[in-house]
Amino acid sequence: MLRAALLLTLFPTSLLGQQLTPHTLTLPKQKQITLDLPQELTIDLAATGLHCPRFLAVSPDHRIFVADLHDRTDNSKGGLYILEGWNPTTHTFASVTPYIENLRNPNNVAFYTDPAQPGKPAQTWLYTALTDRLIRFRYKPGDTHPTSAPEVLARFPDFGLSYKYGGWHLTRTVAFAQLHGATRLYVTLGSSCNACLEKEPVRASLTVMDPDGRNQHIVAGGLRNAVDLHYIPQLDGGALFATNMGADHLGDHSPEDTFFELDTNAHPGPSNNPAHPANYGWPTCYFLNGTPHPDPSVSDPKPGQPILNAQPGPPHRNSTAPASPSHTPPFSPTAPRSASNTLAPITSSSPTPFS
Repeated sequence: MLRAALLLTLFPTSLLGQQLTPHTLTLPKQKQITLDLPQELTIDLAATGLHCPRFLAVSPDHRIFVADLHDRTDNSKGGLYILEGWNPTTHTFASVTPYIENLRNPNNVAFYTDPAQPGKPAQTWLYTALTDRLIRFRYKPGDTHPTSAPEVLARFPDFGLSYKYGGWHLTRTVAFAQLHGATRLYVTLGSSCNACLEKEPVRASLTVMDPDGRNQHIVAGGLRNAVDLHYIPQLDGGALFATNMGADHLGDHSPEDTFFELDTNAHPGPSNNPAHPANYGWPTCYFLNGTPHPDPSVSDPKPGQPILNAQPGPPHRNSTAPASPSHTPPFSPTAPRSASNTLAPITSSSPTPFS
């Protein structure tokens, strides 16, 4: 089986036409893969030697970082790497430098700089969310490894149902967004199962906090697995988007994987109200053709088909990282609103503004 151990780069050669043409790449050990792409694109092998690269981020000193899972199992063999020596002619990186390794399932990287204060210079931080905790490292231009121990800003449930019940989602995603006059850190956590009623509100949720981890609260639930989280300042005065993966038990053609505009400066969304977290439907609803539908296996169980509740798991694993700062609160239960308040997803045909 061919492993995902490479990074590919796409380069448009024009903006017209949609005809697909095959592009064959030669991989390490002379293996080959052929991908069909729009005729206007070319594709190149940019880097090799990674295991399961996830998301890329550009550091304040204009270097590219990539989070690398070791594989899809729960393990502590992941790492963060720096891609350096870009060659614009060959479309390749000269080197892949380990920044830190032996991490538990890192999914992405985010950077933030504390503004300078009287008597206190500006400080840049590198953030990454692991399966069991959110951490940050002090960062300065040119760093090739952390120069201090990580700060732990939050801890997460780190267990789930076995793959017999559809498995659980062990990645977490972080992003900064400047919304409603403040720059805050947003974190998504996937569900503990394929389709179940969660006992921990932080599962399948979007959490927001200050950059230092203070003032944590859940602002949205019902997001089964919002793997990508991205802030785009050019849209709607600044908008936070999330991709979301639907459940696996509803057949080959449903549900849809959704793409939500969670909050914007131009049209403040329900995720802006911490007193009433938004509900995006899962597990009681799924999306098809851009509209929510009740999942009968959860919303209306038939006799002999009880709702599958998430099973209690083992206690959180002990961490070797320093203890959380004294201001870090545990996640407190926050009751989500009913699924009737679900929003329609953003679609290419009819974007749905917040009302």
